[in-house]
Order: sequence, then structure tokens, then C-alpha cells
Amino acid sequence: MDRTFLTTLTLVLLTGSLSAVVIIGPEDALIENKSWANLTCVGNNMDLVLTVEWMKNGRSLSPSDRIQFSPDNTSILIQPVNRTDSGVYECTLNKNSSATYSLTVNYGPDVMVLGATRLEEGSDIVFHCWADSYPLVSINWTVNDKTVEDPQLILIPNCDSSNSGNYTCTAFNNITGITGSAQHFLTVTGKHSGGLSPGAAAGITAGVILGLEALIVLLFFLIMHFKKSSEPICTIPKPKKGKQKRKVSRSSTGLEFKNPNTTRATPKARTESRPATPLPAITRENKPKESIYENIRENQRMSLPVVLDFQNEVYCTTLPGR
Repeated sequence: MDRTFLTTLTLVLLTGSLSAVVIIGPEDALIENKSWANLTCVGNNMDLVLTVEWMKNGRSLSPSDRIQFSPDNTSILIQPVNRTDSGVYECTLNKNSSATYSLTVNYGPDVMVLGATRLEEGSDIVFHCWADSYPLVSINWTVNDKTVEDPQLILIPNCDSSNSGNYTCTAFNNITGITGSAQHFLTVTGKHSGGLSPGAAAGITAGVILGLEALIVLLFFLIMHFKKSSEPICTIPKPKKGKQKRKVSRSSTGLEFKNPNTTRATPKARTESRPATPLPAITRENKPKESIYENIRENQRMSLPVVLDFQNEVYCTTLPGR
């Protein structure tokens, strides 16, 4: 370190100009999270230096929790170094004289295995060992505790169940002295006959059977419902409050409507060109219900529906069938 500093300082003094600017940096290899780096910007007649600017990879460099500047900005201390600290550092004096320094940080390896974890028999096994490291590292594979002489990539065509097991990738960095490894477990299964798996096929079959059963039950209830249902032929509204109900009487010519409070003649429903037939007596069994519908199946054999309008009130009755 001292020899490099003296050589650089001698060069600057011989030039006698600020144009001879150099950066003095560490001579030993830097290891991530273990080493520290000190960069010093040196030029002739440093007493004349008014401004000192530092840049890294073309961008202005600022202090941080790991980077410290000297009071006169001529030196920076990086402690500890990180892989992201690698790059080109530039020092500029008085905005016209500058020098650069390439800083390299050694790190790794960080190992990862890329590949499938489950394959069918007859498939090809392809595993790649990825190691993030500087400098590049040597890689070894171990398959079920047996060493495989193959760099980075493992390729096994037409695999079978014997290829199941633990695949381990190991990498070593001789600068950092770090050994990294990653394990990857593979399971090789038998081939399926094609299509859906047995479990999926059974589930679909059960679902279809349940759906058919539900459809049959639904059709049964619909048929029973329509057998018992009736179709409406007319509507009999309930009498309004405050008004007396009109009395219905039968005569030899049909129906008559009598109002106890008036002597006004009431309309009569008659049938044309056929003899009058007395209506059946109204009993509890055949008394008209005060619902909105009547059962046409019970009435269609013996009578026909007739709707009479008397003073804006609608009455429903039947006439003898033909």
C-alpha cells in the first residue's frame, strides 16, 4: 500500500500539474461483508484544489451508512464492501481534472437448482445448477450420494423410478473460500393411461349420476303438481264493505239477482233455443268458493261458465251444459 502511494505521488510531482490526478485504492482482493475499501484522490498542488467530486458508474456518489467521506472529500471509505459496490469510481478536481479506479468485490457462491420436482416415467430429466458468484466457480453434482462428473447441467433421457431421489449441486469459490450447495428432490411416477386421473373420472361419474337422480325427482313432482292443479275460468271478488250482498235465486228461466233495497228489475241470464233446466241446489259441497279460481275439471261436464255484469259488479255462474 505504501509503495503504491509513493509511486503515484512521485508521478504527480514530476508532472507539476493538476492534470496528473490518480486514485489510490486497495491492493488486496476484496471479499463481500469481510473487507473494507479506502479510495483517495491525489493530484499536484492539492492546496490549490477547491472542489472534489466523486462519481460511480457515471452517477454522483453520496454518503450512506457504509460510505463515508473525508472532511475535504478527497477520500472515501467503504466498510464493509458489498457486491453492489463493484464498479468504476471517478474523482474530479476543480471540475477539469479527473481519474478513474475500477473496484471489484468478490462474493458467492449463491446456489440454486432449476428443474421439475415430479416427472412421469419416460420423461427427460433436465437440471441446471445456477451459482451467483464472482469469480466463476467449479460445480459438482451428487445424485443419491453418488458424484456425477457433469458441469452445471444434468440430462437423463427416458427416466424411470430408479431416477427418483436427491440431487445436490455444490459450488466452490477459491477467492472467497465459500462453498455453497442446494438440494433438489425428484419423484418419478408411473405413466397414466391417458385422459383424466382415476380420481377425477370417478368424481365426474358420481356428479352425473346425482344430476340424473335430481332431474328424475324434479320431473316426478312437476307431473304430480299438474295433475292436481286447476285452471281458472272466472273471478269472484269479495263484496265491498258497507254494501249488502245481492241475493241469487233460481227460476225456471235461469238466474235472477234481487236487491232487498230496491224494486228495480234485475237482469236475467237466459239460454236461447233450448228448454230451461233448473240448476242444481247449492249445498256445502258445491257452494262456490270465495277464491279467485274454480276447478274447471269439476264443472266442464255439466255446465258452461257465464259472467254477468250488473251495475259494475261481476258475478260468476254457470248454465246447463249441452
